[in-house]
Amino acid sequence: MFIIIENVIYYGRHYSEEHVGSYWWFNLNDYKIYSIKQLESLFDGENCFTQESILEKEFIPFSKTEIIEVEKDYIKKKNNKKLSKVFSAVSEVDFDQVFKKYIDNNLLISDWWNFEREKLISDAVEWCKLNGIKYRFKQL
Repeated sequence: MFIIIENVIYYGRHYSEEHVGSYWWFNLNDYKIYSIKQLESLFDGENCFTQESILEKEFIPFSKTEIIEVEKDYIKKKNNKKLSKVFSAVSEVDFDQVFKKYIDNNLLISDWWNFEREKLISDAVEWCKLNGIKYRFKQL
């Protein structure tokens, strides 16, 4: 069994303010990804549903890529002092919203998507290696 990296990378998109802990879980037996809601249904009726009890059942947290951090890296990559200064003044709460407006207004959506995708792929591959998960890339 193996996973195809391009099919799973977007499960790794994570905003820390949206969900504490892991929302997506990988099953080491069937190589499928489950949401925390699906796991709650699977383990319905169990007395103690915790992250520890999930781990005991051969599930591990899926790779997480903090999107706000990737957005900040993208701004740094632009190597524009004026732009960096503007974004350094943006609060954490507003960063994602301001970033998306900037990307949209400056017609950088495709460039951003490629940058984000590369990071998601890199993080997913690293996660696979760390956890001994067999993986492949889509064949063109």
